[in-house]
Amino acid sequence: MTTACSNGAVFAINHTMRSLGLKPHDLRSEEIMDAFAIQTVACVRSAGLDPTTVSSWGGGVLRGRPIGA
Repeated sequence: MTTACSNGAVFAINHTMRSLGLKPHDLRSEEIMDAFAIQTVACVRSAGLDPTTVSSWGGGVLRGRPIGA
């Protein structure tokens, strides 16, 4: 489990999904912008997202480069 300062994306994801009445399985594609793959992986696990749908085309800076590549 990550610390509170390193999993801000989890709080934002959970808040947004609750506000919209969505569950992780309702999402087809998500992007988490982060500098370190391990932090993204921790956020994906903590938020209960499907890792095959997160940043599957790479991040905004590294389009086409999957997490951890």
